[in-house]
Amino acid sequence: MSNDTIPVLLGMLHSRESALIDALEEFAVQHESSHGIHHVARDVARWSRDHDRRIAAVVDRRSVRLTGAHADADGQPAADHHTSALDVPGWTLILDLRDIHLRAAEISVDWELLAQAAQAGADHELLALASDCHPQTLRQMRWANAMIKEIS
Repeated sequence: MSNDTIPVLLGMLHSRESALIDALEEFAVQHESSHGIHHVARDVARWSRDHDRRIAAVVDRRSVRLTGAHADADGQPAADHHTSALDVPGWTLILDLRDIHLRAAEISVDWELLAQAAQAGADHELLALASDCHPQTLRQMRWANAMIKEIS
C-alpha cells in the first residue's frame, strides 16, 4: 500500500464511523423502552464519536480533505436493509443489530488497512490511532453479535 491510500482510508473511516454513530443513535431511540439496549447502544456510539474526533484531528494536522456525506465504499448512500416482509416483532431488532454488526465489521477492516499502511510507512501516529480504536470496534461487533444471539 502506498501513502496515497492513507487519505482514502481516513476518509472511509470518517464516513463509516459517522454512519455507525447515526445508526447506533437511531437504534438507541427506537429501543428506548429496553434500558439495557438503549444505554449500551449510546455508550457504544460514544466510542465511534471519539474515533471520529480523533480521525478528524489527524486529518486536520495532515490537511487531508474528507467528504462529508455518509456513503458506502462505492460512494452511494447507505441503504436501508429492512423489508416489510421481515418487519415482524423481534425481526426489526435483529435486523438493526445485524446492520450495526456489519457496519462495525467494515470499520474493523478499515482499521486493519490503516494499521498496515501506517506500519509500512513507519507512521507512528496513525499506528497508535488504529491500535487504540480498533479494539473498541471489535467490541462493538461482539456486542451486536451477542445481542443477536440473545434475542434469537
